[in-house]
Amino acid sequence: MFRVWALVFGVTIGGSTRADDLVKITIEPDRPLHSISPYIYGVSAMPVDRALEAGVTALRWGGNRTSRYNWKSRADNAGSDWFFLNGKAGNWVDDVTKQNKAKIASYVTVPMLPWIAKGADGSGFSVAKYGAQQKVEPYVADRGNGLKPEGTPITGNDPRDTSVESTPVLQAEGIKLLPKAARGLPRVYGLDNEPMLWSHTHRDVHPIPSGYDEIFTRGRDYARAIKKADPSALVAGPVTWGWTDLNFSALDEGKDRYATHADNRAHEGLPFAAWYLREMQKASTADGKPLIDLLDVHIYPQGQADGQPIFNGKTPSDAMRALRIRSTRGLWDPNYKDESWINEPIKLIPRCREWIEAYNPGLGVCLGEYSWGGDDDISGAIAQAEVLGIFAREQVDHAYFWAGMGGVQKLAMKLYRNPRGKGPGFGETYLACQSSDPERVSIFAARRKLDKATTLILINKDIKAKVDVQLTGIGQSRPRTANLTRVESNPPKLSLSKQAIDAAITSLRLPPLSATLLEVPGPG
Repeated sequence: MFRVWALVFGVTIGGSTRADDLVKITIEPDRPLHSISPYIYGVSAMPVDRALEAGVTALRWGGNRTSRYNWKSRADNAGSDWFFLNGKAGNWVDDVTKQNKAKIASYVTVPMLPWIAKGADGSGFSVAKYGAQQKVEPYVADRGNGLKPEGTPITGNDPRDTSVESTPVLQAEGIKLLPKAARGLPRVYGLDNEPMLWSHTHRDVHPIPSGYDEIFTRGRDYARAIKKADPSALVAGPVTWGWTDLNFSALDEGKDRYATHADNRAHEGLPFAAWYLREMQKASTADGKPLIDLLDVHIYPQGQADGQPIFNGKTPSDAMRALRIRSTRGLWDPNYKDESWINEPIKLIPRCREWIEAYNPGLGVCLGEYSWGGDDDISGAIAQAEVLGIFAREQVDHAYFWAGMGGVQKLAMKLYRNPRGKGPGFGETYLACQSSDPERVSIFAARRKLDKATTLILINKDIKAKVDVQLTGIGQSRPRTANLTRVESNPPKLSLSKQAIDAAITSLRLPPLSATLLEVPGPG
């Protein structure tokens, strides 16, 4: 065992540090806890070359447009994101083929809507056909947003303006065209994308809110088709969009914002995700084989600071930075009351595990979409580093950042996966470790298979204070040199250096808002 004491110099008196400023961190390199899934390092909508450079292990074909993807016409529809407009889409066969060659796992969203885009042209609410509307596309004035000038939805439009009918059989035909997953890689198929939002995002073809029964029935039928088309498939469902549809259906919103929740009450008062798991288990038993393999949920933090939401706020204050990083506790901490309209502990990953254990044992946990925002700020990179460490510790099976990872979050991914352009930094076996004050200093530890190195991620979440860290009892018989890689600010960047590791004691100084990877050489 070796122990680490982090000295947080929040207050100094006469050059000394108060005893209550000490954060004690314990690491046990001889106590492995579990394997870390390599597929927690996933991203949506990222080119393969950039994924390889960042060390990404899995890519997701997902998002609102994929709910209307037509593999025959290679078209999709933007839904309410952009005036219900059809557009050209990529070829999922080409994308999956490229990912196979790069040894990157694929997640493919399979549309379950009854309608998919018929071609690259067309819009859902023509002004000429359906009358004046609240907004029109800036480039083509005939493309409306589907709302009358006073804001009420247009009803009775024809789905055939943009779409053709889709069935499980049709989707299975497209799946059969995909190349088999490369050896050793999983192939995940998502049961659509956030189907409880169809009546908002795709109301031109699905204006009626979805309920428990519809999403389960469609999911069951499409899962059967997917498994028949690709017997090696891992199927992920129900692909919830957030806190609300973990617990209720879109029908439950009604006119009273979930106060009555009649659909929930009609299904024994069970949270939607729990009921869905139970019914999928019953259907799997009847079929004699599993229909789904992963409980797929999405999460975006709902808190706000500076009048902006955490996940897409720009140029934040220190209050936003602190809230962004602190709110990652919603992934795991049963004592953290979410600082938003949710106003209760989310404890998302343990909650998913509890439901799986109770209603469909053996499933994995997939976070099909997540983001803590901060693309343009160091807090985005630090929050992402914290999230990846949480995924490793909490044994998440698959996770996909939304979307593209074009901001500073890429620094955190590289810290874990490709810090020096020569392969993974953080290890594959999680080690026992603990911080006495995880709100201030996080520690994640792992053993690396390649060289038996002990790898540590140390995150200083303090906005302004430096942290002195002492590593003792590392167990080295002689002084060694370790690689040190750090995500730091001003501007956000990845810095590389060497760190002397003494057999007795080694000290580090962590800058404010920084994440540090220390690779301690193995024996020999």
